[in-house]
Amino acid sequence: MTGCIALYPEHVGRSLMSLNGHDSADDRIVEVIGHQLEHFRNIQPPCRGMELPDGVILRHTFSRSLYFYLRTVVEDGKVKTQVFATDSPYDRQKSSIGSVVTAMFEHHSDQAHLEKLESLIRQWVEFVQEQPDSERDFQSFQVKP
Repeated sequence: MTGCIALYPEHVGRSLMSLNGHDSADDRIVEVIGHQLEHFRNIQPPCRGMELPDGVILRHTFSRSLYFYLRTVVEDGKVKTQVFATDSPYDRQKSSIGSVVTAMFEHHSDQAHLEKLESLIRQWVEFVQEQPDSERDFQSFQVKP
């Protein structure tokens, strides 16, 4: 289970054109970051989070110190989010746990991208959980480049 509550969803609900009157990669990033924040605020259990200029920092609410930093860019018609896990909000890029890439023009691309991100984060939370599954001696986590 992921327990991640987001703050400052300032751009959620605004259309791409309404942000500053033109279509650009920067506007798309602002829109994607806002959607990420809103998504993780509304999952069960929710996350705490804050919007940053180049991404989102999330805090897992069921862990003492588990943070995720989602760094998003738009390149070549694709939304790319690099996901980092850390035990401190001040060292955001401590451990890269993978990345998610989704074509912007894919059917339901926003939702597909969010689902991939949530899946990656849930897998990491399960991997580092404080009360490991007693049936398994070792657990692995595959980093997604």
